[in-house]
Amino acid sequence: MLFGHAPVNLIMKRTTSVFIFMAALYFHGSAQIRRDAIWCFGDSVLVDFNYSPPLLDYCATRSRGSACSIADSLGNLLFYSHTSYIPFWQAGLSPLGVVLNKNHQVMENGDSIYGGAWYKEMVIVPDPGNSDRYYLFHTGVTLYNKLYYSIIDLTYNGALGKVVEKNILVAPLPFRGLTDGLAAIKHGNGRDWWVMFRPVNSDGTLNNTISRLLLTSDGVSPLIDQQIGYSTNAGFLRLYFNHEGDKMVLIDVLGLIELYDFDRCTGLLSNLKTIHPENPNVPIETYFWSAEFSSDDRVLYVSTISVPVCFLYQYDLTASNISSTKLLLDSINSPGENGDLRLAPDGRIYWAGWYYTGTFPFPYDDSTYNQYNMYLSVINQPNQLGLASNFQKYSFYLGGHRSYLGLPNNPNYEMIAKGGSICDTLGLPNAVTENELKGRIAVFPNPAGSSITISYDANQNAKTEVRIRDLAGRVVLQQSLKSNMVDVRILADGVYLLQLYLNEQFYSMEKITILK
Repeated sequence: MLFGHAPVNLIMKRTTSVFIFMAALYFHGSAQIRRDAIWCFGDSVLVDFNYSPPLLDYCATRSRGSACSIADSLGNLLFYSHTSYIPFWQAGLSPLGVVLNKNHQVMENGDSIYGGAWYKEMVIVPDPGNSDRYYLFHTGVTLYNKLYYSIIDLTYNGALGKVVEKNILVAPLPFRGLTDGLAAIKHGNGRDWWVMFRPVNSDGTLNNTISRLLLTSDGVSPLIDQQIGYSTNAGFLRLYFNHEGDKMVLIDVLGLIELYDFDRCTGLLSNLKTIHPENPNVPIETYFWSAEFSSDDRVLYVSTISVPVCFLYQYDLTASNISSTKLLLDSINSPGENGDLRLAPDGRIYWAGWYYTGTFPFPYDDSTYNQYNMYLSVINQPNQLGLASNFQKYSFYLGGHRSYLGLPNNPNYEMIAKGGSICDTLGLPNAVTENELKGRIAVFPNPAGSSITISYDANQNAKTEVRIRDLAGRVVLQQSLKSNMVDVRILADGVYLLQLYLNEQFYSMEKITILK
């Protein structure tokens, strides 16, 4: 037996997974490799969005909520983490967090990680000073009311890793705890990381504080507080960054939705827009649980969680009055109950749920398999408004595995700096400032190994030239662009600045990483 699954079920699931894996191999290469694209969550669900269609497989996660995972630059799973670890849960023990290696085994020293049983208690952040080390920031929302980190070093045990430091206190947060909402985003230099959360006062008083720390090659900085926005004491309050990294939305279960500008250089929030005020009487329609931006950051989706019905709303962020664009897309009725929304690398937003009949459903028993927990609901075209967004209930099959309310809290590991901007504290010679850009370009994959494709909105008949410079400012590759693809196999591993010229005039730039 493995956490309540009969061997025959496991064999069938693995057989199905092997078949799906072989089919997915045919399409591999059409998807962009991303380190945040492997999702380990729920009851043994592994979805790998580095493949198209996504690969479905087995993992050892048994989590109703908090989960996170990270892959290498080739898309191979490195390790993952979650709460609640069922053997400890069933024994009435705490802490409930666990770190698992790529072979789906508990990593050496990876048990008894401080963590509770909520939904955004963990996030994995690479060590900016050591490519083999990772920080796991974690908390136990209702158990510990403190912020901790543990360090994973993958040079141990034949690259299976070891937790070399565990449950290190970052901040005691006297008279305070953390809301259920750890979030991480790359600093503007493309190397360091911000970790942010909203504290909650243990005495029930209100606050409008948002706390942040900076992880650099020198380690973890002290906490910095910013007072901004509405004062509340809602414990279920979460922070979500958009995909450009310049906006953040805050939601809570009392109905609050706030939209901020975010500065990746300073970590400061500004320009608050209140989309929906907090409602102390809180009808179920405003019991906000999760939020997500569309891939173009022009549309916001917000879900509620309650019995007997959960709602899915859409907001147009380009409107002058965002709150007036609130649109009910659809709802989920009991015994289905839905929780986290999350955008995947395939451009779709997935909505996780569990099967809830009034009896707490964690862990599921071996007979509880149905449409409510074996499928995710999907927004297929989230950049489109209204019904054109194409929301489909229970349309993504999990390959015989089951979901709960949570989805992985994986940040965007691919977010890079803009060379020459004030946030690029690492610096790139011969870069330009933002106001010199004539347009925008997109480069993918990034990091790249053998070739890159450049996408841009400009006169496609113009004489186009690409210049790639190294960190010393030297041009290491220069060529006319006959198609949108550039062969970069001659470049050594490292960081470069790609500059695009149209009719011999500078047009735009992008920082790229070569990693073979």
